[in-house]
Amino acid sequence: MKKTVKMLAVLLISVLCLSGCFMPKPMYEQADADQVTAAGREMMLAWLAEHMPDAELTDCAAFIVMPLNTRGEYLTDYAQGYIRTDEGNTEFMINTVSGAVYLGTDSETQKKLNEAAEAYIEELTGLVTDKTENHYFLCTTMVPARDGDSVNEIPGVEFFGSHWFGVYMLPANTDTENLDAFVRDPSSRPMLEVYGEFYLPESADSSGFDLDAIKTQLKEEHGLQIKSMLILGENKATTEGETAQ
Repeated sequence: MKKTVKMLAVLLISVLCLSGCFMPKPMYEQADADQVTAAGREMMLAWLAEHMPDAELTDCAAFIVMPLNTRGEYLTDYAQGYIRTDEGNTEFMINTVSGAVYLGTDSETQKKLNEAAEAYIEELTGLVTDKTENHYFLCTTMVPARDGDSVNEIPGVEFFGSHWFGVYMLPANTDTENLDAFVRDPSSRPMLEVYGEFYLPESADSSGFDLDAIKTQLKEEHGLQIKSMLILGENKATTEGETAQ
């Protein structure tokens, strides 16, 4: 899914550029981008030597973003690339100001993260998700655009997430064997963004639910940013394989 989203984004930008309707303008100097690339490579090599000495750095370049509703490309404080181990390639991002490292999620880790976040939200809100074949739920890290002593400014962007920037990452120190604990401790992790549909249980009273209040509480108290609308109504959380009524 991650590769598909990125390929579609690249294809859309290519079509717009060829049509003459959209020409992104670099809002940075190439020398500054080269500096971020060099710093990211040096810092990532040092991090690998300490934490993953058997891994090989294969690609590293400054992370450039094009915010929504702009026609400009902006330089971030991050370098992005890939490392190779015996298990395969892993995407990474490293903040060249704070030194924070994020590693891409494989399909199994992403599945466990989704399940942990889904169960936690159901527990917190009393809502349920659609367990039919149409089930969709996604949880990803909101990587902060500014970190440490950063003075970087990107119009309208506070975080890099999966929706517009294709970022599917976890902090490098995350215990991927205990993602339940990771999700349930917002003080030890970045904000998480969540996409999914939620429904009221059949026995619940809809008059007691306030969508805005639920979303605010999840964000402020539990570090969970709901990016898609919570849907209240008929309970469709049937067992997997059944057809929603």
